[in-house]
Amino acid sequence: MHNLLSSSIRSLKPVDLDGKSGYSNTISLIYNSLLENNFVIPCIISNRTLGVNLDGTFINLQMITMDGKEVYRQALNNRTGRVNLVLPSLPPGQYIVVLLGNDRQVTQKVFMK
Repeated sequence: MHNLLSSSIRSLKPVDLDGKSGYSNTISLIYNSLLENNFVIPCIISNRTLGVNLDGTFINLQMITMDGKEVYRQALNNRTGRVNLVLPSLPPGQYIVVLLGNDRQVTQKVFMK
């Protein structure tokens, strides 16, 4: 599991009911994220290729529709690193990708164009 430290700088522009606006003070946001939370890169799939970064060993990968129907399953056989999988033709929309390991399960939402 890799910790990634990220930061961003934000300023808000609130608009009053009378139409007047101004900018808030600028703040810096620093946050940690785990690589396993974003293991499918990119998360928008346009060419039927699912690129997965496997941080650890996993047995299977599943793609599930938002209503819970499994539409794809691939045995990973404990592979690690970057894996590119060619998906069947699926309708556009949101899906959940699930990595199943011996001792953990991670999920990520993706969008199929």
